[in-house]
Amino acid sequence: MRSYLGIHLLRCGCVTPEQLMVALDQQESLRPRIGQVAIRMRLLSVANVLTILDDQRMRNEPFGEVAERLGLLVGRQVDELLQEQRRLTPRIGELLVKAGALLPETLERELKLLGMSPDSASLD
Repeated sequence: MRSYLGIHLLRCGCVTPEQLMVALDQQESLRPRIGQVAIRMRLLSVANVLTILDDQRMRNEPFGEVAERLGLLVGRQVDELLQEQRRLTPRIGELLVKAGALLPETLERELKLLGMSPDSASLD
């Protein structure tokens, strides 16, 4: 199940559309590339990542699908990479608080209303 914290915060008037867009842009720019994560986790070499990226450009397929098709990763490994990528990506609520667009107590209150924990405060 995906959590749409950012949309909720917008609808309840806790943040403005502009504040949310800035935070989403920041979140996207701070999200590590899956190839970088694969290298850090020692699942792929730099050469493997470059091979995948070259193939990906020609076929316009997701990184993980290309890696599996080329026999460089299996599905379980792709899932682990995506999970680690999500873990390393700053949460939207944290970014809004850091930017001063949202008070920490407001974030906590809205997370409770949604039945979410602070660890799940991303816009996936």
